Amino acid sequence: IPMQNNPLGAEAQSGNNSSPSIPPTILSSGLRLEDLVFVPGGIDQGPRDETNISRTSSYSRIESLVERERLTGTQSKLVIVLVGLPGRGKSFISNKLYSFLAWKGLNVRVFNVGSYRRRVCGARESGASAFFAPDNDEAMRLRNELAANALEDMLAWLVTSQRSSVAIFDATNSTKERRNFILKTIAVAQIGVSVVFIESICDDATVLEANLQNKVAHSPDFAGVDRETALKDLRQRIANYERVYETVDDDSLSYIKVFNLSSKVLANKIYGHMSKSVLPALIAWNISTRPIWLVRSGAPRGAVGGSVTFPYTADRNAVLNEEGVKFSKALARLVRARTSDWLKKLGDDRVRSGSSTEFDELGLSAGRLVGQAICKVMTSTLPRAYETASIGQYGPIEQYPHLNPLDKGVFHDKPMHVIQDEDPDWHQRWSEDPFATRFPGGESYNDVVSRLEPVLIEMEQQVVPVLVISHVSVLQVLLAYFAQTPIHEANMIQIPMNCVIELTPNFSGKWSVTYFQISSTASIPGYDSRTRGDVVVWNG
Repeated sequence: IPMQNNPLGAEAQSGNNSSPSIPPTILSSGLRLEDLVFVPGGIDQGPRDETNISRTSSYSRIESLVERERLTGTQSKLVIVLVGLPGRGKSFISNKLYSFLAWKGLNVRVFNVGSYRRRVCGARESGASAFFAPDNDEAMRLRNELAANALEDMLAWLVTSQRSSVAIFDATNSTKERRNFILKTIAVAQIGVSVVFIESICDDATVLEANLQNKVAHSPDFAGVDRETALKDLRQRIANYERVYETVDDDSLSYIKVFNLSSKVLANKIYGHMSKSVLPALIAWNISTRPIWLVRSGAPRGAVGGSVTFPYTADRNAVLNEEGVKFSKALARLVRARTSDWLKKLGDDRVRSGSSTEFDELGLSAGRLVGQAICKVMTSTLPRAYETASIGQYGPIEQYPHLNPLDKGVFHDKPMHVIQDEDPDWHQRWSEDPFATRFPGGESYNDVVSRLEPVLIEMEQQVVPVLVISHVSVLQVLLAYFAQTPIHEANMIQIPMNCVIELTPNFSGKWSVTYFQISSTASIPGYDSRTRGDVVVWNG
């Protein structure tokens, strides 16, 4: 910019004969150069009347703009650093983050410092509360050394990662000193990563007690130790950490605070694409024990071909055939029975011990449960899916276009063997990469993941049972998330007709998979290595 056009010309040249530098982010933002004026330390946008320029405020604005641009940029690599006292659900969040981000197609790995400690020092020996005492200098040295080793491994992994990657650094990271060490180590590595801290804070007595009970029941640190002794030692470990714990309060950092596992979330400077995408998920995740059922719609009239991994062809407006109606009625009986079982496990006082599983005998009427539907019902917009749900009389039915089958474009009414004959070149590309290869004029499995994200979050945030009635391709993608199957293998997941896939959460943040055969015509795999599900023959 010619200096004669700069209203601060003489002052701007003081001590520097070159023009002030223009941040590339400004030049690429669509602003006109004539709308930019130089101010000390940067560039300001606005009228070039010098009398209207407050240099201090202009500099503050440009700093804010540049900082926002830096945080908004999409980095190909992200480090998520967990923060929190023991028993605050960090491992739950870590597992959830892994499942969600890997499902989105990212390269994800968890670096758990506790695993390093147990491997080097032994679980029981290093799991005792004395090992975490602030005045235990030798243990402190070991803990710092192991954290540094995990950090070094994490950075080495990020350097060699060839695609968008997320590293989850799972530890207490309870002091500002430790968090600054992490930031400085990452900065020195100069590998171009963004860093986001996620702090789990828990002050709800009920949630905290559930977390502590789960930790002593499943942590290797307490294997073989009676529950009361383990709880006492864990509480002492927590007390040791509380003596030095410092919450994340540096607003120059990007951070998210999760309170009581999602009852409240606070976010600071979360703008990047990858880090921003986890916010809705963090709000949705909870420790409810409700089941989720994934079901293919009942068989429609005129269905041709199809298998457990590829859909049949049928008119999109087709209604259920006789077999489809029969299945829908059996599905309703199973959902009612399994909902009753869930209520019993919750200790609901409306379910009498040893009573029948029929809802009329549970004091429930007209398909209602505590003023709500028997379960949340989510279906695609196709008539056969809606009809499968309506026969069950569960209550309100919510239709989602997101749950419609994969759009096969110009091949929408053709089975795969016909497609192979008509377009062998495209079929070869699809065979080599079925996840990313898009059907001509239609979608790829990768596209289905993108459109299913809000539906997945809707399913996760429920605290009552959820029934999802959809189609092969969509259910393959959803089941890949819940079963932690690599998303690139989603097209190989088996989704049988005339059966129900039940998903049950546990406190670790993972889900168990059970196949319920509820029809004599169901074709259920005895074992699917991709979902590791059990098979139950249901005769209700």
